[in-house]
Amino acid sequence: LVERYGAKAPDVVFMSPPCKGSSRLLSSKKAATEKYVAMNKLAVVWTRAMLAAWGKSPPALVLLENVPGLPTRAAAMLRELRATLKAAGYVFHASTHDCGEIGGLAQRRQRYLLVARHPKKCPSLLYQPPVKRVRGVGEVLGELPMPATRGAQRWGALHTMPKLSWKNWLRLALIPAGGDWRDLEGVLAEGQARREVFRRHPVQDWNEAAPAITGPGGHSVEGVADPRVTWNNGAYGVQPWETPSNTVTAGGHPSKGEFSVADPRVSMNPRPGNWSTFGVTPWDEPSATVAGESAPSNGRFSVADPRVDTLLDKPGFDAAYAVLEWSQPARTIAGTAAVGCGAYSVADPRDRDLVDARVMTLDEALALDLDASKAPPFVPVIVARDGTWHRPMTLLELSALQGYPAEIGGKPITWSGGRTVVAEHIGNSVPPPAARAIAERMLVALVEGSVGAMSLSSGAVWVRPTVREVRA
Repeated sequence: LVERYGAKAPDVVFMSPPCKGSSRLLSSKKAATEKYVAMNKLAVVWTRAMLAAWGKSPPALVLLENVPGLPTRAAAMLRELRATLKAAGYVFHASTHDCGEIGGLAQRRQRYLLVARHPKKCPSLLYQPPVKRVRGVGEVLGELPMPATRGAQRWGALHTMPKLSWKNWLRLALIPAGGDWRDLEGVLAEGQARREVFRRHPVQDWNEAAPAITGPGGHSVEGVADPRVTWNNGAYGVQPWETPSNTVTAGGHPSKGEFSVADPRVSMNPRPGNWSTFGVTPWDEPSATVAGESAPSNGRFSVADPRVDTLLDKPGFDAAYAVLEWSQPARTIAGTAAVGCGAYSVADPRDRDLVDARVMTLDEALALDLDASKAPPFVPVIVARDGTWHRPMTLLELSALQGYPAEIGGKPITWSGGRTVVAEHIGNSVPPPAARAIAERMLVALVEGSVGAMSLSSGAVWVRPTVREVRA
């Protein structure tokens, strides 16, 4: 340590030894094996090495951060660690805190923190950071483009959808927002309590905070009910006659939103000859009787005209299939506002332009004949019953929920390693906003101690003075 960091001890030592041995995801039997017991003892081994290196003038503050299960799974190790620190002159405080409240994150993240203060090196009190509002996941994810869109492409592999099996896509679509797989029919036996079955495939509500982000093998947040598929909200919706329409988009189809209307003008006494409502007559067959109200809704007054290919290249065909630039005005909106009849498409540069994705309702998804065990050959945007897209989060989104910036120096953030390694690193890391909040309080305490000053804080004292300090 002296060779690496110098003869003078650092002001603060922070350690977060491997937490797998104390994780509640690990069985008690496995946690008691030699491998994990030795892993838990690394905190004591390192602390003794640190004190051996700088024992005459030790660091002012020593912090140990880990999972909340540490006091239970590693009680013996913690007793040994506290005894070691006490013998070196430290006073300490240990408790759990929520990184979401300390860092203002969009996740609930309970962590164990032991803070040791050396009164001679840091005579000032160390206060806890102020509590901040824990945000909903949508406040963070909403700042990023939706996955599977053109806007998401610049973020690279970190913002691509994970390859889920078709069965898991359907599970996510069927699970209500804020719930998990135990809400699916048939998962819980009659009378069985939810706590008796593990939580899997959770779908996070857009407006609620996420649970703690963990690495692979955890049961933390996996999916989110993304409401930004707004052009699909109200799929097959019917608009009342007397209310204004929702925004008319290029995908103006009944399955893409409220693009149907409850028209009261339909005749209550239809003519006998109108039984073939919206009928289409083949080009080579005779027409039905032509009545006075020769509209498609009143009879077989449409025809399958094969001559359309002769009209596509003619200027008079109202710019069929034309695509407008984003900055140019639209042409006159006619009654037949379909993409094949005029310039009713637009080159939309916004982030919701889907790429390699297929939008469908839940009923349409359930009707597809796909191999349930394999990933579909497209990104399925399945609009759930609540009108949102229940989808897995990308690594970039998980990184953002941990408080990491989406870009650094104008370039998208990158993590080294494959997907599993990156997910583990994200889940194991201390959220930067929470780390900064703690570091700022330590900096205040260290500066005050160095100049002999003191200050009052609305936060609780993290490491209270000893009786000897008070008497002095």
